[in-house]
Amino acid sequence: MSFWIRYIYNTSILIAGLLLLSSCQRESVKLKWDKNQKGEIRTLVLADDTKVKYTAYEKIFYTSKESDSTYQYMNIYVPCRMREDNPPIFLKTYVGGYMASKARGPLANDATAYALSEGYVVCIVGSRGWNSKFMNMHVGRAPAAIMDLKAAVRYLHANDSIMPGDAERIIADGTSAGGALVALLGASGNNADYALPLELLGAADARDDIWTVVSYCPVTDLEHSDMAYEWQFCSINDVRGLSDRQLLLSSQLASSYPDYLESQGVSEDKMDSWIRKYILQAASVAVSEGQEIAPETGVSLSDTTVDVSKFLRYMAGVQPLKSPPAFDALNVVNKYSTFENKLFGSVNGQDANFTEFAVKNQLSGNYKLSEDVKWKTHLMNPMEFIGKKGSTMSKHWYIRYGVLDRDTSFPVQLLLKHKLKVAGADVNFALQWGEAHSGDYQLTNLFEWLAKL
Repeated sequence: MSFWIRYIYNTSILIAGLLLLSSCQRESVKLKWDKNQKGEIRTLVLADDTKVKYTAYEKIFYTSKESDSTYQYMNIYVPCRMREDNPPIFLKTYVGGYMASKARGPLANDATAYALSEGYVVCIVGSRGWNSKFMNMHVGRAPAAIMDLKAAVRYLHANDSIMPGDAERIIADGTSAGGALVALLGASGNNADYALPLELLGAADARDDIWTVVSYCPVTDLEHSDMAYEWQFCSINDVRGLSDRQLLLSSQLASSYPDYLESQGVSEDKMDSWIRKYILQAASVAVSEGQEIAPETGVSLSDTTVDVSKFLRYMAGVQPLKSPPAFDALNVVNKYSTFENKLFGSVNGQDANFTEFAVKNQLSGNYKLSEDVKWKTHLMNPMEFIGKKGSTMSKHWYIRYGVLDRDTSFPVQLLLKHKLKVAGADVNFALQWGEAHSGDYQLTNLFEWLAKL
């Protein structure tokens, strides 16, 4: 409970600060959709010059006690030609690097434009991130981002009967850290672990479950990502330019991962076979679309084999790999931090380690993984909630990951898919040939799949 005690204390300070700024405060948010508001009619020109008309309703605050009004609102866009009387809501987050993200307008080259052209109501949500600040307090550290997304979903559910779109069919789309957040949103619907902070945030008293998750290259399961990364890449350490200490760290992390795999009901051999299977599938699809598979990839469709070591060397030649630990930096106490260290940091701006391995291997000092950080990592990891009692899990999942993505690893994606399948979810999973760390590609395939749900 120590985490929530501190959370309540810090929140009370923020609320007091907001009240002191009464001269520039807006009126209290009622969290109710105004049926009489007049939106602005706009036209979006797509990449193929198709024009899509829609009505824009912007800067809709989804909490009554926001600490960073620069980000904590959403925009709603309603196509003039809807696919049905009450179409699904396509909810988009542009979070990257677990940083703050503004609620943008629809973009002609991503899924928001495609969704509008297909007749979906589009909801673009802004949210806090580790770089959000108010009165010198870092108000966007974990679990702020997921709280904001849940608050937005609660607003949609609370106003479902009076606003455009069907809140029973919310489709959440995100990439990278955003992909991890929509996965968490889909895994932890209505879970009581989030109830108190959502109440303090001034979220609507409503549900926060969603119907469908669209997750591209989710940077998730952060507590185990360092191990997964080294398990995948340690066989090509000779081309990574690592120091002797980093080589030792790589070996230690890689050797720890099989135990975690076993705890999830997956053997090393099974994970290796999955990786080969999905790389081959991605290559096969690419060939069917007219692409060529270079010999240096180590992938042979003629005899259905993958030389994994050769393929990983090919990946490393395309872009440099991360050094171990890839996510939880050992020198965080000396001001070298990854975005993930910043995510789990404190409201006073101090970054934090979040794995036992990093804490035990600090270069100097005697540090301990705090209970606060342990609770934060729990709240930010969808693996903690999938199939667990007390969570309303999304029914449908669309997960894509580029075969050249070195920002996280194949095992993280495949374990997410595995755990969802075991829990009974409908999972459409694939690797994408030629893609690195990116999202919103092959949109025709995505929306054809959505149309069949």
